[in-house]
Amino acid sequence: MLWYKILIKHLKKNNYFPNSNLLFLSLFLFILFLVVEVTLRIWDLYKHIPMVDVPSHFFAGMAVGCLTYWIYLMTPAKHKNLMALFITIIISLIWELLEIVQEKLLPDPPHLSDFFFWDGVWDTVVAIIGATILLYVILPYLRKKTSFFKKIDIQ
Repeated sequence: MLWYKILIKHLKKNNYFPNSNLLFLSLFLFILFLVVEVTLRIWDLYKHIPMVDVPSHFFAGMAVGCLTYWIYLMTPAKHKNLMALFITIIISLIWELLEIVQEKLLPDPPHLSDFFFWDGVWDTVVAIIGATILLYVILPYLRKKTSFFKKIDIQ
């Protein structure tokens, strides 16, 4: 049986749909990431301040963690927060590898060149920190203190 048929069967059986507020939060975090990234590029801040992309990777990690957690809410999987964190790590590593490939095909200006073992690893660590803070601090706090996120299944 295909994975999406299993998912649909599970959703129909349990009459459960995830909290759409969590989806809106992840979309807001993606927009925040994009605003930071576009601002850095428009003002060419990479040229003047090394490691200026830390906030954008932090918000990207939070956004990916939130979106993958929302997706895992639709599955019967256990340890949804750990799975979302694992997916965030994989996506961050793939992103950094794609940056290396892009730089080989289309060379960047010297101030934008990345060295994976410094910049790529650091960007991945910052994304993981963002996802960890979201999954283990922010979401449990929001669930406890607001009615907006009451349906979030924190594990």
